[in-house]
Amino acid sequence: MPLIANFSLDVLKEEFGHIGIHLLETFSDGQTRWGTEPFEKGKKYTGSFTMASEYLRDRYHIFSVRAIVERLGKAEKLPALEERLFARINEGPAFEPPRRASSGR
Repeated sequence: MPLIANFSLDVLKEEFGHIGIHLLETFSDGQTRWGTEPFEKGKKYTGSFTMASEYLRDRYHIFSVRAIVERLGKAEKLPALEERLFARINEGPAFEPPRRASSGR
């Protein structure tokens, strides 16, 4: 079990939406781009945005969550957000440690 509190991407998308933070893009390496306005194809993006890397597959640790919120100017909403996130900490894909290869003995 990881020692750092972490949350699933699905939970973050839902909870961030309540405070005006939107998922703009997900990259193949697990990085995500978050912004203050939804992205509309064909239009110039006028909102603020920031990037974050996943902690575990499809899970983001509390330090990334705090950085996203602070960089996008929503720091005053962080205490209430954290309370809602910690209530949902076990939702989403579970952490599975890597399996050891058998030695064949």
